[in-house]
Amino acid sequence: MNRAELKQNARYSLISNFSETLKILLLYLGISFATALGTGLLSLVGEVATLIAYVIAIAISGLLYMGYNSFFLKVARDEEVTYKELFSKTKMFWSCIGISLLIGLFTTLWTFLLIIPGIIASINYSFVYLVKLDNPELKVMEVLNKSKELMDGHKWDFFVLLLSFLFWYIIGLFTFGLLYLWLIPYMQITFANFYDEIKD
Repeated sequence: MNRAELKQNARYSLISNFSETLKILLLYLGISFATALGTGLLSLVGEVATLIAYVIAIAISGLLYMGYNSFFLKVARDEEVTYKELFSKTKMFWSCIGISLLIGLFTTLWTFLLIIPGIIASINYSFVYLVKLDNPELKVMEVLNKSKELMDGHKWDFFVLLLSFLFWYIIGLFTFGLLYLWLIPYMQITFANFYDEIKD
């Protein structure tokens, strides 16, 4: 697993698509912030409103995150794509909700046991959305299990890949977040490259 090559290819892909990448990132962050704000305001009304807000937030975030992952997977594969990809996965509505709920549940349960199992669970489910995009016919649990299977023998490689971006995350703190406009897409494309490599 050549991390340098994965990251180099990601940089080339990002440079070629930076305009659309910037659009989708800002749009995704803006809608996510508005959703979180709306959820917080509704939670002040009462318990019923809180529950409704929570369900709406999960639905919106799940759909957006599927479209967000689809965009970066296509960029990594040098396919033509625009920021509109963010809104392209409405047919996966129920799958998005199920995936979001189960990942949150399983990761939380493992974290309650110990921190390390929680980290391992997070890594195991890193490619759930990408697996679903490539295999839309799979059910939610099948997608989660497929992601875990893909990560067998590759968890340490992925963990090291994550750590390789740590320095840039720290540097980004001193740029008032501007560096993250490059760093976040760079990471997403690199991870998509990693996924394609272990998938094949």
